[in-house]
Amino acid sequence: MELIDGFIDNATANDIGRTVVAEAKRMIAEGQSPVRGYGRFERYKDRTKYPGKLKDARPVNLYLSGDMLKAFGHRISGKNAIKVGMVKGSKFQKEKEGYHHDGTKHHDGTDAMAQRRFIPGEGEEFAVSIMRAIRDIYGKRLASLIRKSNKKN
Repeated sequence: MELIDGFIDNATANDIGRTVVAEAKRMIAEGQSPVRGYGRFERYKDRTKYPGKLKDARPVNLYLSGDMLKAFGHRISGKNAIKVGMVKGSKFQKEKEGYHHDGTKHHDGTDAMAQRRFIPGEGEEFAVSIMRAIRDIYGKRLASLIRKSNKKN
């Protein structure tokens, strides 16, 4: 039982958090949503109105000033809980996460900004490649615990 209680130790939790963030940022840089089922980020509607200096409108990589993606990270909260999202940065960075998560509308109800999910919502999960990376970390941890268990016997 003590091994089950300690399955996710601090090192494993941090390894999972770092891996998820790194893989998600890689996918975002390629213009892909790291959330399963969302695929490629939708194009900018009118890149002439986009506030950044775009050399190319593809891939849509959510990088304007870089502040939002710098705030994207992980932290360990409570026992065995890993939070991935806007864990650093200002309140405005967290608001931008919400705009991307849900998209925005004009006053007439038309889309102002497309939904570009980079953090899973309720009932969603990360893309297959990220879920595999998490599974691999769990597998390494399990193998380590089995080795420790066998040494005790």
